[in-house]
Amino acid sequence: MLLILVIAIGMFIAALSSGVIEEAGIFGFVWAGSCIAIIIFIITLARDKKGVIATISEIDEQITSESPYDIEQRLKKLDVLLKNNSISQEEYKNQRKKIVESI
Repeated sequence: MLLILVIAIGMFIAALSSGVIEEAGIFGFVWAGSCIAIIIFIITLARDKKGVIATISEIDEQITSESPYDIEQRLKKLDVLLKNNSISQEEYKNQRKKIVESI
């Protein structure tokens, strides 16, 4: 996340210092606006108190004797977290193992 923030800031500064914003017209303003939107988005994610760790904790708390439907929903949620790169492959394997063992 920090890398994306640094890249977005660098792209914005490069556009400002090279004069691309003024020379490119509407594209320059779209470029600058996109950089600012990415910066704001990353900062918002970083400040979010309910991040990935909280999500994993919620999954842990739900490990009880549940119906097959609940377990299936938790496994689907875990798959989404992995696909979104919100959790690592190792975290995925550990959480999936706990969910399956709870059956």
